Amino acid sequence: MESHNAVDEASAEAAVDLAQRQTSLSQTTGRLEARIKPAESEAIDAKADLTTAISQMEIAATRLERNDVNLAVESENQSLDSLKNALVLLQTLRDRTNSQIAERSLFAILESLVALRRSQATLKIETGVIEGHRQKQGRISRADGLKLNRMAKQQRALLDPLTAVKKQMLRSVVYQHVCGLLETAIGSAADRLRSHDCPGAITRQEDILKNFDRLIRAIEDRPAKRGKNYVDAAGGGGGPGSATISKPVPTLAELKVLRMLQEDIATRTRQLAKTLPDPLLRSEAQLAGVEHLGIEQREVHSLALKMIQAAAQPAPNPKGGP
Repeated sequence: MESHNAVDEASAEAAVDLAQRQTSLSQTTGRLEARIKPAESEAIDAKADLTTAISQMEIAATRLERNDVNLAVESENQSLDSLKNALVLLQTLRDRTNSQIAERSLFAILESLVALRRSQATLKIETGVIEGHRQKQGRISRADGLKLNRMAKQQRALLDPLTAVKKQMLRSVVYQHVCGLLETAIGSAADRLRSHDCPGAITRQEDILKNFDRLIRAIEDRPAKRGKNYVDAAGGGGGPGSATISKPVPTLAELKVLRMLQEDIATRTRQLAKTLPDPLLRSEAQLAGVEHLGIEQREVHSLALKMIQAAAQPAPNPKGGP
């Protein structure tokens, strides 16, 4: 009889302890529920599920206090189901929020590239005007020379905003590569403007515009999102055409730029092949042209390998966690 009493007392104490813990959990869940702002349908539904979970937790606590364990289990199971539903809804909302943040980052990158291209196009037009004056007059006038000096500074000033946008694309190996080409060409164009070499500056400005066009067109030419419920799984991306927090420039856009680079090399190789004589009769300039194309081809090949390697790496956690 004493042993039965001891078991009953132990069971009652355990039930009281569970009831207290259940009440504490209910209060914690209540604080979480109060923090959810029901601006989205998922948030509204998650708030309702948390409210249901709180109610079932309170019922379970009451039943435990009455030592009615079996009925408490039912309430706890209902509470768990509601919490699971709320978790799924909040994860969906989080993923869509991450996707929206990534899309805004991509849009900011696109805006920066478009602005840089616009500035470069203006400089090319002005350089062309001065080159027209030079061809008519046979020389660079003092006024045009001073203007070219100012334009050289404006040309070089494009490097700072380009560096800033480049930092937003650290995990995009192809865009990083093309930005490197742009940095070199912009510096070279500025040098040509400073030395009043308009034809040389125009050649480099055309290359700059061509590379800006590649970066911009690849971003603009993307598949449309599939409505409100299209989200990036776990913040890692809904597919190669999706922007993510860790990688705003989609892999699909990088692949398009890579294809453009390869198409350009292939076109120039075909054109060169039509004009080249037999290998033994080629000039130093022709040999240098072939060598330069080989270097470019090797670079594009290296970029393709880096893309494959990058695709095999797990995306970093947006919050910096594991």
